[in-house]
Amino acid sequence: MKRLLSTHNENLVNLIGVFLHQQLAYLVYSYHPFAIDLGVACAAPDVRFCETDIATVCRSVLKGLHYIHVSLYISHGDIILKNILLSEDGSVRIANVGRSLLQNDGLRHKRTDIENVGLMVIHLKEPATILEDRRLHLFNPQNISDSGKHFVEETRSAPCHVLLKHEYLSLATPDGESWSLMPIYYDAVRYSPCTPRKIREHEVEI
Repeated sequence: MKRLLSTHNENLVNLIGVFLHQQLAYLVYSYHPFAIDLGVACAAPDVRFCETDIATVCRSVLKGLHYIHVSLYISHGDIILKNILLSEDGSVRIANVGRSLLQNDGLRHKRTDIENVGLMVIHLKEPATILEDRRLHLFNPQNISDSGKHFVEETRSAPCHVLLKHEYLSLATPDGESWSLMPIYYDAVRYSPCTPRKIREHEVEI
């Protein structure tokens, strides 16, 4: 429990605190009403991510990962679409950082975290690829721009702060904003199984 601490980053579902009750640890997170995960967005039939949308998502995730790796000195270990939340204002946040703090794996999965951002480019562009071999797409990305392909390839070796300067992310919404993702949220939220009650339960992890 000594490893647990509150987090403070706009690209995370922040851990507020932890308390113990009857030998169970309860992790308390900031509350983001009606947020949906990107897995839901990808599965929605009316949703299509363009490269501006994808670059905007990747920028937010990389900023959150940089904080996790450098400030918390841990790896997340589970950077997948269902752990990336999209809110109604278009903001993007990494969820479940408290679980990573509990597992206390240090930076063991740092490279996998970053590679999974590259995979996210592929999965958001072509959702059917989620079930395919990750190595196929990391080493031979298809159906994206040349800049996107180079970005995916760079996730195999470059750190977050270098990737944040990559040409591909210049496609993202200007000034660090993510308002361009709002239409995706509203197209996808109708297919979300979440009610306010379910969202609350999801964000208070045990």
